[in-house]
Parts: sequence; C-alpha cells; structure tokens
Amino acid sequence: MAPTVIERISSRSGLPFAAVALVAAAILAVPWLILLVPDAAQSLLSSTMNRSMGAIRGPQDVLYWGLLFVFLCYVIFAMRYMRARVLETQVRVAPLTPGSADALERAFRPAAWIWPALATSVVLHLVYAWSAFFGAGHEIASGDAPLFLLDIVVNIARTFVIVEFAWLYFGAVAGLAAVCRRPLELLPYYSDGLLGTRPLGLLSLSLAATFFLGYALGLPLVILGYSDPYELAAGGAIFIVGLVLFFLPLVSVHNQMAEEKQGELDFLHRRYTHLFTVSRRQPDEDEHPGTLADVTAAIGWLASERRIQAIRTWPFDVDILARLATSFVVPVVLTVVGREAILLVLGL
Repeated sequence: MAPTVIERISSRSGLPFAAVALVAAAILAVPWLILLVPDAAQSLLSSTMNRSMGAIRGPQDVLYWGLLFVFLCYVIFAMRYMRARVLETQVRVAPLTPGSADALERAFRPAAWIWPALATSVVLHLVYAWSAFFGAGHEIASGDAPLFLLDIVVNIARTFVIVEFAWLYFGAVAGLAAVCRRPLELLPYYSDGLLGTRPLGLLSLSLAATFFLGYALGLPLVILGYSDPYELAAGGAIFIVGLVLFFLPLVSVHNQMAEEKQGELDFLHRRYTHLFTVSRRQPDEDEHPGTLADVTAAIGWLASERRIQAIRTWPFDVDILARLATSFVVPVVLTVVGREAILLVLGL
C-alpha cells in the first residue's frame, strides 16, 4: 500500500513526519493571505466558501482556526495510522489466504490512490468558483488575480487532505470487504475461538474508531463555519454510514465462520450420535451396559460440543465490542458537549 502524500514529502525531504504534518496543518488551517493582505478578502474564494476563513469577525474565527489545525493534524496522522493497520492486517491475515499475498495487496491498493482525491478537490473548487463566486456577482479586484489563484491552490490543498482521508478510509473498508469475500482457510476451533479472523475484526474496529473520532473533531468546524442545518443533517447521515461500515465488510467472513461452526457440529454429531442414540421408546432388549470407552467417548463428545458452541460467528470478541462502543459513544459525547461549550463561550 503506497504511502500518503505527507509521508512521501517527509521521506523525500528527510524531515520528521510529525514536523511536516504540523507545518502543513498550520499552513492550511490559517487564512494567511487574508491576514497578510486584508484588503484582498473580497477577491478571495475563501471568503465566500467559509465565513470563518474570511475577514476576522471576532474570537470565534480564531477558535475556528485552532479547531481546524487540530482537525487537519488528526486527519494527517490518522491516514498514517490507517495505512499502518492495513499493512499489519495483510501480514496477519496471510495464513488464512495462503498463496494470495498479491491478492491482498491488490485489495487495498486503490485506497492509496492519490488522483481520485486530487481530481475531486480540483473539480469541487472549479465548480464552486464558477457558480458561487463569479455566479454570485463577486469580482476580483485589479491586481488581486495572483492572490486569487494562490488562494484557490491553498483551498484545493486543504480540501485534498480531507478528501484523501475519506478516500483512504472508504478504500480500506472496500479492501477489507474484498478480503472477507475470499474463501478463507480458517484455523481449527480448538486453537482459536475466532478461527483466526481476529485481525479482520481489529482492522474494522481501527477504521471505525478513526472515522468516529474524525467525525467528532470535524463537526464543530461545521457548526462554527456554516451553521447550516443541511450540513448537520449530512453529518448525522455520515455518522450512521460509519457505524454500518463497521459491520458490512465482515458479513462475508461471518457467513464463513457460521458455516464452519455448523460443519464442525454436524461432523461431531455424525461421529458420536450412533453410539449414544438413547430413547425411552427403545425396547429393553436393545439396552446394553456402558463401557469405559463409552464413558470416555461421551465426555469427549460433550467437551468438544461445548467448545464448538463457543465458536463466535463474527470476527470480534467482547474486548473488540467494548472498544467499538467506546469509539461510538465518545464522539457523540464530545460532539454534544463541544457544541454547547462553543455556543456558551462565544454566545452564538
């Protein structure tokens, strides 16, 4: 899986990844052009796209820049984290798909593509510039054309980082679904109650938790920057989509695990049922005294049946579910509390 843009810049420049990430976030989070050339605010796309990225109106704008800086830092580091989890999962899942290392790599390869995020960012800003800027009657003041173009580049870069994060997340989810759809050579139940599928559940959890935390950090930006009910409704829909995408990629592996569990039970019953077919309706002459071998077989049967019944049919256990619940609840709490705190402090 190819590295992200910030990782490539860090690798080629020899600078620490954290330093590159912080500098990039600082450049993109603060409207430097408007601060340096305040008279050009009406000629810049930033002013029409987001009220908090235009001329300074008060402390809420400074708060917005701080929140945006934190959000961009999170997005940049989160992309690196998701990529690391994907690479780790490819290694840990390899025993379940012997001889399919290339297939695993191909499944996640589109998640690292850069051109979809770049193309989306460019098209969005060109359409917005044509419709909401020029279409709304805005004009570029004489001599501000270079600043206008530079502002567009900065806006595209800012949007690109966010869209790259979304593309990587959804691409990783799609790759996980592709891996789960493959026929897996599950481990025996007596060696692993999850049949070796725990890495798949952990990857889905890591992706979901990363998404939910990013959602919690991004929603206050929508509140401060737009306060549009449609934006908030879209945010709620995105949250539900994130929850659904935790389970959806795992449906195929769930079916395989359920089939494996039922197959083990059927095998166990075929092997032992004929030895212990006992009923009150049987004639007395059919009864025979049990032997030590029968007792041993019965104990083995019951012990194996208990272990097979304990096989989970989803690739996660109580620990993973508890962590999912935490990643689900914390963003909700942070969003509600953060919104009320912002409105209270700023008196919005």
